[in-house]
Amino acid sequence: RSSHHILNSRLLRNTSRRHLFLSPIITMHAAFVLIGSALLVAFVSGAPSANVKEIVQNVSKKCAAETKASPEQAKIAVSQHIPKDDVERCYLQCVYTGVGVIKDGKFSEEGGKKLVALRFHDAKEKELANKLIATCAKEIKAKDGEKCSLGRAVRECFVNHGNKSTSSHLRKTAIFL
Repeated sequence: RSSHHILNSRLLRNTSRRHLFLSPIITMHAAFVLIGSALLVAFVSGAPSANVKEIVQNVSKKCAAETKASPEQAKIAVSQHIPKDDVERCYLQCVYTGVGVIKDGKFSEEGGKKLVALRFHDAKEKELANKLIATCAKEIKAKDGEKCSLGRAVRECFVNHGNKSTSSHLRKTAIFL
């Protein structure tokens, strides 16, 4: 196994013990991807950060049941993968709606920016994340004829612009959950 793989495996094991979703080890790129899924729960629920992981699991379970997503398909919520079928798109759209990123059938810039304020403490990180949210607010539109198209559109924007917002070094060493 490569040294990158071993290092990432160790970091992942270590961070899972310290509330994986809030660990400072998560890079900016991985955090951008998570903004669109798991971490937004902290904003919507108003829950203490220690409960974020549990809340994420509850929202994910609810959406998996509603969309009939398999456990394998539900893993898309904490990855950087673009959904490839109706089930994955609808699952992500359910998660985004459940945590407030999608509101009234549209991307919620306000919801995204409130999360950034909770998630990031470093001024530079906040600035980059807010730019990502503002960019996505301009670009994300539902696509006629595509079921649950906002699930795909939000994910694509976070992944594509998250890649542009981080250094190549961070992308190479990122831990994608």
